[in-house]
Amino acid sequence: MARKRMISREVIETDNFYSLSKDAQALYLHLNINADDDGFVDNALMTCRMLGIKIAAINELVTLGYLIKVNNGVYLIRHWLLNNNKIPNDRYKESIYKEFLDNNIIYDEESENKIYELREPEEQEQDKH
Repeated sequence: MARKRMISREVIETDNFYSLSKDAQALYLHLNINADDDGFVDNALMTCRMLGIKIAAINELVTLGYLIKVNNGVYLIRHWLLNNNKIPNDRYKESIYKEFLDNNIIYDEESENKIYELREPEEQEQDKH
């Protein structure tokens, strides 16, 4: 897993980000540091406890579009590709949640948008056939 992480000013230096509570802002930054190489975090609760903030900060990040809830305790950072340049292949370690990414998330590493979007349920079904 890569040891260095980046945060894009396009995400952080916005009115939307500054409208988050200070706890949610701090949590977002820490989750970016702790995420795997595809942007998944499975220690959000532990990070909240470590920072001494309420778990409501996680819900705030989900509600305002900074995180996608994958399953109980696992989240995906929506702006991962925007925050982090492509990790070189010799440093990249594929996520254990890569199947979820491939089956449930729309993304294009080459596009300008570079934001993970959750597929609609009917799109997920079509891709299975």
